Amino acid sequence: MIDLEGRGLEILRWFLAIAAGAIVIPIQSWLFRSGSIALWDVDPTRWVASIFERASLIVWLVSLIGSVIWYIMAVQMRRHFAPPKDTKSAMVKWWIVLLLPLLSLIGNIWVFGGASTVAFPWFVGFLLLNMVLTFWLSTAVSTPSPLAHVVPLAFEIRRVLRID
Repeated sequence: MIDLEGRGLEILRWFLAIAAGAIVIPIQSWLFRSGSIALWDVDPTRWVASIFERASLIVWLVSLIGSVIWYIMAVQMRRHFAPPKDTKSAMVKWWIVLLLPLLSLIGNIWVFGGASTVAFPWFVGFLLLNMVLTFWLSTAVSTPSPLAHVVPLAFEIRRVLRID
């Protein structure tokens, strides 16, 4: 049986945040394909299939991997975590793990960003949203309670969502 008061609930919240990051990708793709976001310098269907979805999936996957790495680290740190003493080093570790999705975001913008000047701001914004939902939200809502204040703005989102 899963302990919903402990790690089970953390994992459930993690899964829901990861799912939110995955669900927005088809919605974003539809916005381009349907013409809700007009692209006149490329064929929207071809651009979405060959550029946008590929870049989005890369950012989502790397963000997911970063989130898993952080969760494993946080669970390990929880055992011997002393808030005043260990907070700064835990924050540094979170920011280092954030480099993974951030570098994937920057790399995708570098590689694929020039394919459409019209889509570029949407492309960057959607990739950033995907990274925020998948990495930041999942780490904010699933980090064990003693370390929750380590993730930027996690305390605020957890209060709004009535977590802990």
